[in-house]
Amino acid sequence: MKEEPNILIVEDLEMDDLHVEIEKLNAEIIALENEKAEIEKTLSEFQVRHDRELGELLMKILKHRKETLTNEAKQDKTKQQEANEAQRDYEHYKSDYEINRKKEIRQITDEQKQELKNKFREASKQCHPDIVNDVQKEQASELFRSLKDAYDTNDLETVDAILDNLKQGILIPKADFNEKAELKAQLSLLRCKRDDLAQTITSLKSSETWQTIEKIQDWDMYFANRKKQLENIWRTMK
Repeated sequence: MKEEPNILIVEDLEMDDLHVEIEKLNAEIIALENEKAEIEKTLSEFQVRHDRELGELLMKILKHRKETLTNEAKQDKTKQQEANEAQRDYEHYKSDYEINRKKEIRQITDEQKQELKNKFREASKQCHPDIVNDVQKEQASELFRSLKDAYDTNDLETVDAILDNLKQGILIPKADFNEKAELKAQLSLLRCKRDDLAQTITSLKSSETWQTIEKIQDWDMYFANRKKQLENIWRTMK
């Protein structure tokens, strides 16, 4: 039996709506990915600078506290839990400190930072794994990781090179789905990804480190004052 023309028209309109919503969700996801990347970059830069300028002092303070409480716990068992916590604090910070000491973040001008940000956003729109065909998804994922690593370390040269390659068409955009069921499945996955990204961003912004960063008006002044505070603490402990 031949399908009625009005049924075909309804089908076409529904397919168009699905395509439009998928395109909208892809744009939302890329925007959220960019926001997440910017937050993570700021957190990383802050932590690296924190450990480079204050890490040695903090290590001395935490180690002294750990050793003092360990000795006290030998005489007073009620202090054992406090001694264990001091041990964990020391070991945890030591691990992060060793990692952050080795990170290389290039020093660039404010103008270069804006250029880096703009090029990262432009490149991320072209190599996000959700916008390429399935055959190139793995390649896109690796390229996106390289792009983010370069962005996090202020490696403008690498971001620029990745963007140039993308402009030459090294990745092929995902072909349109023709089946309604496939479109709906893709839509469901994209919604989940968008919601997960939004939740991750909320979690990052609620972290103690991010809350501290948002209150700082001048990083130089903050680290200088914090160093003086830690030096005073160390003097009283010795």
